[in-house]
Amino acid sequence: MTAHAHPVEEPMRVSDVLGRAVDLIEPEGAWTQGSFARNVGGYAVRIESPEAVCFCAVGAIYRAAPHSSMANRIADALAGTVQDDLFSDWNDREGRRQSEVVAKLRKVAEKYREQGK
Repeated sequence: MTAHAHPVEEPMRVSDVLGRAVDLIEPEGAWTQGSFARNVGGYAVRIESPEAVCFCAVGAIYRAAPHSSMANRIADALAGTVQDDLFSDWNDREGRRQSEVVAKLRKVAEKYREQGK
């Protein structure tokens, strides 16, 4: 009997999670404020809900991350890239635009990619 080698799945990198988060919130209507996730009716739903169709930046990170501890670390690190205490506060600031949020996540993802993370 021969053993079949199973490919070893590489751990997801921070830059990968941020890239997935961008993919979630970049399409028109896929970004929100004031809730981590919303359904097509605009009602708040849990991040992992199959009904979730739009996300705030932090909600998208939690949806994209393989586990919540990684998402927590990324969200904490993002707080250091804005003048608010929490990245979710920055996302929810009145007048914030979807394009700004997407650009910020892309910029931070690129920084991590350059660091090999």
